[in-house]
Amino acid sequence: MTNTASVARPFGLGKKSYKAALSWVRIPLQLLRVWCVALALVSCQSAPITHRPQLMIMDEEKELALGSEVYRDMVEQATLVRDARLNGLVEKVGRAVAAATGRDMDWEFTLVDEESPNAYCLPGGKVVVHSGLLPLAENEAGLAAVIAHEVGHAMARHGAERGSHAMVLELGMELVNMGLAHTLAEKTKLRMAWGVDYVISMAFPFSRIHEMEADEMGLLYMARAGYDPREAVRFWERIVEREGDDSRPYMKFLFTHPTDTARWRKIQLLIPRAMKEYDNSVKLGKGDTIL
Repeated sequence: MTNTASVARPFGLGKKSYKAALSWVRIPLQLLRVWCVALALVSCQSAPITHRPQLMIMDEEKELALGSEVYRDMVEQATLVRDARLNGLVEKVGRAVAAATGRDMDWEFTLVDEESPNAYCLPGGKVVVHSGLLPLAENEAGLAAVIAHEVGHAMARHGAERGSHAMVLELGMELVNMGLAHTLAEKTKLRMAWGVDYVISMAFPFSRIHEMEADEMGLLYMARAGYDPREAVRFWERIVEREGDDSRPYMKFLFTHPTDTARWRKIQLLIPRAMKEYDNSVKLGKGDTIL
């Protein structure tokens, strides 16, 4: 378990100063959390499939415009893979998963020459796959597991949700500063304590919720697309086997997609539900071998 006092030290706060500052901020922070929950309940927004209530105050039109802008910049700067067969496989799998979401978006799927085994989906359905992911995916179903997971993040608007929480928390921080801090030193200590407490009590658990939610959504999307969801389990088994590999590409993937016992067990528990979706699909199975 992480010691909160040790977390604060890199910010320049001593143990006593940190505890004092944290005592100032804890009650307002608790009130702000209640405020966030209340806003979420009246926001009329919930995640697809899981129906988890979400605080969503970020404008979707602006979010989509930002996603398109970032995607265009990425494509201009990246080295694109020119292999027609590999590009065709990524496009085929991506289109199948996209169709399974039931969301009509301007979907685009791009394969870039990058050794780190990763993929991500920007707002508006802009999906980017790194070439280093293909050997780990092994087949279309393995690739579908990753693409569907990233599409799950986009469908649930996780980025916009994090941005919405950040906007509310920033406003709360300013209100707390106005009410409790009277000097620059007090404001600095208060902001540091607020930041540390937020990371420990909200940001880390929030990130885990998003990952597990994208796992659940992704499994169902890939199954509806006709890919055997059991290949998602086999894909993660290959990732876990490489956890001892301290090479930069694998460590980078594990940092953005942590594997732990609780998450692993939940994926396995979701397989029976995903198999029901798969049984009603076109049943593409594993699909073609990639490499």
